[in-house]
Amino acid sequence: MECELHWPLKLWIYDLRTNLHFTLKENTLKRSDLDDFVACYNPKNRHERKESERFKSYTYEELTKRDKRSIPFERARLP
Repeated sequence: MECELHWPLKLWIYDLRTNLHFTLKENTLKRSDLDDFVACYNPKNRHERKESERFKSYTYEELTKRDKRSIPFERARLP
């Protein structure tokens, strides 16, 4: 009997770092800072996710073609 593995079709990465600076005292991370991520993540129907400047997807083939199999954490180009 052959065991089938069900791999995700895409790896989704959200870039929360670009142009956002959080500190422990003066500029703490708030729930509202994650609203865009939750909207992009689309937990109710993950098959309808859309890419944005901060939220990118990568297929298995794209990732395995990269040097050293590194995960592509490119920063978004935001104003």
